[in-house]
Amino acid sequence: MDNNDENITMNVNDEHSNDDNYKEVKTLNVNVNLLQNIRAVLEISTQRGTYRANELSSVGKVYDELVTLLK
Repeated sequence: MDNNDENITMNVNDEHSNDDNYKEVKTLNVNVNLLQNIRAVLEISTQRGTYRANELSSVGKVYDELVTLLK
C-alpha cells in the first residue's frame, strides 16, 4: 500500500430514515489509506471465495465506487 495521508471528502445520504420526506446528508472526511485498505480486503476476500453468489453484485458495486473515488 502507498503511504498516502490525503483525505477525501464525500457526502453520504442516509436513506434509512423513518421519515420518507427526510433524507440526511452527512459530510465525511476519509483517509485515502483507509479506502485503499478496504479495496484490498475486498480483493482478497473475493479471491478466497468469501461471498455468496447473491452477494456479489453488492460487493462489486462497493468495489467499483471505491475505485472511482480513488482515481
